[in-house]
Amino acid sequence: MNVAKSASLFMALNDDDLNKIDHYIGSIELEAGDTLFCEGDNSNYAAFVIDGQLEVIKKDINNKEKVVSTLNKGSSIGELALLDGLPRSATVRAKTAASVTVLERQGLDAIIEEEPRVAVKILRHLARSVSYSMRRISNQLSDL
Repeated sequence: MNVAKSASLFMALNDDDLNKIDHYIGSIELEAGDTLFCEGDNSNYAAFVIDGQLEVIKKDINNKEKVVSTLNKGSSIGELALLDGLPRSATVRAKTAASVTVLERQGLDAIIEEEPRVAVKILRHLARSVSYSMRRISNQLSDL
């Protein structure tokens, strides 16, 4: 699974680890303007940008869309979906043609059961990613 290896979540995994979980990894191809998911959608997967650019979009108080972040190769989005399953907090749309690798919560649950050593590596990465995002948001709020 060469595509998954380029996703940040899987960089800590060796080829043997990737082979063990390959059947739980999916991919989505997006054209420019395609929506990966919408704010408020049920969440059951995280996505990892393999190629292209995605925009993270929120609506302001006037219901006008505002791009709050642009995601490039190596970026991830929706990690919390693997942990909490709450509705999506933003819309994600392809700015350019893009390829993403996806891991569904059901797949992560199976990996935890079947390959706990691999699951620990994945969960550590998820924890680091969520921590990084929280620190970035905290710094942005302190700048207001």
